[in-house]
Amino acid sequence: MPSNDSRFDTAEGDIWQHMINNEDWDYDYLFNNRLGLRGSSDDQFFRFLEEMVHPIVRPPDDQEEYASVINNHIMRDGFKLQAHEQISGYQVYRVVRIGSARVEQNVKNLIFAADGPNTTLSDT
Repeated sequence: MPSNDSRFDTAEGDIWQHMINNEDWDYDYLFNNRLGLRGSSDDQFFRFLEEMVHPIVRPPDDQEEYASVINNHIMRDGFKLQAHEQISGYQVYRVVRIGSARVEQNVKNLIFAADGPNTTLSDT
């Protein structure tokens, strides 16, 4: 992500400056304002979670622990981080849907069944 501050090239510099050096951002501001997670789409949020456990971002020894903690939260909503592929022998995780009873497509036909004999207005 690009920086919002001319002193830095990337968002990492912004975050370091305000979370570590100045301590003038809290986590609510970081996640919701700077990173824009509040109001983001599910796809954007899931991408953020996937990046949190990516081997370029997270030391491989910590990946499984972080994925487990995240899964404790998102599994309640029918999702989980799952190892999808490997880069240089390290896991790359993707958010996947688990045990869904939800209809993922538009309803094509809706059929109502009568409970009792078939009568029309002309029969009465």
